[in-house]
Amino acid sequence: MKGKNKVAFFKVHPSFHPEQIKDAVDGGYKAIVIEGYACGTLPAGGNIGEYDVCPAIEYATSKRVPVFLISGSQKHDNEGFALRIRYGSQINAIKAGIIPLEIPTSNLFNIVILDLERIVDEVEDFKVIEEKMIKKYCKLGYKERMAKHKNVLTETLV
Repeated sequence: MKGKNKVAFFKVHPSFHPEQIKDAVDGGYKAIVIEGYACGTLPAGGNIGEYDVCPAIEYATSKRVPVFLISGSQKHDNEGFALRIRYGSQINAIKAGIIPLEIPTSNLFNIVILDLERIVDEVEDFKVIEEKMIKKYCKLGYKERMAKHKNVLTETLV
C-alpha cells in the first residue's frame, strides 16, 4: 500500500464512535490523525462509556500504528501553539498512547496528512514515524512537557 490509504483521518464530533479507529487499524492503515475539538480535547476517560477513545488508541498503538492528535482550532496562540495540554481528557489520551501535535491548526490538516503519508512511505518503524512528526509539528521542549503530563497523570489518576 503506497501513499494512498495509509493514513486515516477522523474528526471528533458528539456522535463519533471510536470503533472507527479500530476498523482503520484492522483495515491496514499505518497511521491515524484525530482532529479533536477546538481546544484539543476529545472523549477520553471518565464515564463516557462506549464513546471513550482511549481503548481504541491503546489498540492502535499495541498494533504499532501511531495515533496523532491535532487541534480543531483554526487559530494559534501568541507562542504559535494550536494545541496545549490543559484538560484531563487530553492527559488520558496521552496515557493511552496518542501523540499531540502542537503546531498545526485544523486548516492545515491536509498538509499534516500528506507529510505523514510521505513519512509512512519512507519509514516502517513506529517510533521513527512518531519522532519525525514530533520534530516537524511540535515545539522545543515537547518531550519534557509530555513527561510532566504523564507524571501528573500517574500521581493523580493511578
